[in-house]
Amino acid sequence: MSQIIPPPFKIEFPEQIALSDQIAGNRSDVAASEKAVSLVNNKVSNLAKVHSGTETPTSDVGKDGDVFYVY
Repeated sequence: MSQIIPPPFKIEFPEQIALSDQIAGNRSDVAASEKAVSLVNNKVSNLAKVHSGTETPTSDVGKDGDVFYVY
């Protein structure tokens, strides 16, 4: 008994999506490149740490109730 193997099918995308290294702005037709994702990750990791209400803030950080903010 032989098996019938169907031919490969083609997947078509209706729109072209370009890659972009830009991390600013608002564009819906562009995907982030690996470089852009890396830039955002670096910027996020360099942000000040968020403190909970039970921790003492470090210098240059003020307290307003339970909300900590950076000067």
